[in-house]
Amino acid sequence: SVDGIQTNVASGTISTKDSTETVTFTNTQLGSLTVEKTVSGTGTDTSKAFPFTVTLTDSNNLLVTGVFNVEGTATDVNGAKLTTLTFDNSGTASFSLTHNQYIKIKDLPVGTKYTVTETDSDSYTVAYPNNNQSGKIGADAPDVTFTVTNTAPGNLTVKKVVSGEGADTNKDFSFTVKLTDDKGS
Repeated sequence: SVDGIQTNVASGTISTKDSTETVTFTNTQLGSLTVEKTVSGTGTDTSKAFPFTVTLTDSNNLLVTGVFNVEGTATDVNGAKLTTLTFDNSGTASFSLTHNQYIKIKDLPVGTKYTVTETDSDSYTVAYPNNNQSGKIGADAPDVTFTVTNTAPGNLTVKKVVSGEGADTNKDFSFTVKLTDDKGS
């Protein structure tokens, strides 16, 4: 930017032969935020669109507003493909993603902080990277990829069959069920 205006050209007039004019060029490192969507589990609906919001603040914790160019397969809440994303006065923008879709928000200044929220998971379990919805565009890694995974809830049915000659079909049997996640916890 030149004198606070985004440009790479400065022009002006030197008022007298002995005067000195100063133009200050400021270069800002830019990055991007890519939000990806994955849906997993038995019986999932991979065509379902999940609504998202992203909220941005700058390195001074001020809300980021304005229009940013995007690429990817995200749609607006009405299903139209997005080429830009508008962050309103609350620093928030909305979009929708289905399974394997993504949105890449481009030209975000390094130091920008983001919070990604899936606003309606429709009974799916939502997992954010490192169990955290927030992060920062860093100088050492200016292009951030943020994957949100939805897992469909599963069902477990326990059924007891009593068979054999003389079996007591009215007898009660006790069961213990222990559930663990995919990490054994």
